[in-house]
Amino acid sequence: MADRDPEADEEWIPNPDDPDYDLSEAAGFVDPGAASRGFMPQWLIAAISLILIAAILTPVLLRLT
Repeated sequence: MADRDPEADEEWIPNPDDPDYDLSEAAGFVDPGAASRGFMPQWLIAAISLILIAAILTPVLLRLT
């Protein structure tokens, strides 16, 4: 691969068999930011996590006192 011409990449045109040929939504291309948003807000995930941690630690703390 060291003998590859760097100017050849600038002239590359995708063909219909290439996965990068059609980047429309109809072809399954999705906004990359949509994956980071997820299906639940981050504050809700944090709240559920804190509730679960409290539920696990409460019996342990009650036995220590």
